[in-house]
Amino acid sequence: MSKFLTNIEKEWDSVVDFPIESKPERLAYLEDFKQKGLPTRRDEDWKYTNIGFLNKINFSSGNGSKINSELISGIIISDLDVHLVVLVNGKFSEDLSQFESNENLKIIPFSKLKKDNHRRFKENFGKMTEGGHRFENLNRALFSDGLFVELGGNYKAEKTIHILNIANCKDSPVIINHRNLIVAGECSNVKIINSYYSIGAFESIFNTSSEINLDNSANLTYYNLQNDDQDLSHIFNTTRSQLAKNSIFSDFTFSLGGKFIRNELSCRLIGEQSLANLYGLYLADQNSLVDNHTFVAHEVPNSTSNEFYKGIIDDRAKGIFNGRVLVKKDAQKTNATQQNRNIVLSDKAQINTKPELEIYADDVKCSHGATTGVIDQDALFYMRQRGIPLAKARSLLMFTFCYETIEKIDIEQIKEYLTKIIKKRLNI
Repeated sequence: MSKFLTNIEKEWDSVVDFPIESKPERLAYLEDFKQKGLPTRRDEDWKYTNIGFLNKINFSSGNGSKINSELISGIIISDLDVHLVVLVNGKFSEDLSQFESNENLKIIPFSKLKKDNHRRFKENFGKMTEGGHRFENLNRALFSDGLFVELGGNYKAEKTIHILNIANCKDSPVIINHRNLIVAGECSNVKIINSYYSIGAFESIFNTSSEINLDNSANLTYYNLQNDDQDLSHIFNTTRSQLAKNSIFSDFTFSLGGKFIRNELSCRLIGEQSLANLYGLYLADQNSLVDNHTFVAHEVPNSTSNEFYKGIIDDRAKGIFNGRVLVKKDAQKTNATQQNRNIVLSDKAQINTKPELEIYADDVKCSHGATTGVIDQDALFYMRQRGIPLAKARSLLMFTFCYETIEKIDIEQIKEYLTKIIKKRLNI
């Protein structure tokens, strides 16, 4: 048995009955994970990604030392009024959180949830993550807490909801299994941030699973902000969404910091006139790895998806993009676009990109493409001719490349926050 599985069994021994799902109910998910083991490069979806490093981390889900509330003000987005929900090592922290729940906006940690009192929770929990995905099964077996968000019909949330996942690694490496279930009622509108932050000198492993269900005409924007420790942070993030008639789902995944990041995003368009916008930006340098896998399924006629991922890879880093669009037989009048663009700055850097279209309908507009190149030498020459130093000219061109994604954000504070991070990374 691998060291990772040995540590997982130790974690399982410490699991107690949970109000949402008892330990016996969760055992099947653990057994499935143990039977399949960690994925290897022999698995098609993992052939460019080596996760053998997990066997070298002697982790636990320990509580760690207490976190000072002053720390929170330094890591959240300044000047943005939010409902703040903080989870430390996967468990809800009431002392560090600050949010308001009401009849039309329910924000409830799993540890405080009585599922029999919430019909939409019972209808949706675990429904989108069934199917044998290894890290989702691991999450289902070991999750220590989570967050349920429900918006009532016609409710327009004035504040953004910020879910802040903190790994307290001051005493030892930690693994965190955290879940989100978000249900947006008919004609509702909300924006949600999911972010990560590690504290301490030991390694962190985040394993997050999110389920997002949009009713008719709902509008939900989801920001995945990944800007954690470049040497010690490892993120496994799975987001699954389902779109009903006339709904709009916009996902922004910014992978700007972390030793290892694996994002798996799937989106099912099950209602006509639904719209999915999937935007991603990843910056990888040193020995880091960013792996993005997306899957968009058009299951009914007259739905639209826009997918646009960009990356800059430097040093010995590695970037991976695998995007698949499925258009089912009955999904006539589908409009789907997918683009992946990359800049490689080093001879040692790697990018593997694989956009895919699988179409079974005949009246569709679908396109996909991928480009990988270096900085535009003509543009660089033009800037040098106007007295701009080489290093600054390169950085400005790379920032312009990134900004095409940032400018799609409609919250100014988030746009400014990401701009500062990217400028710092690019030495501007």
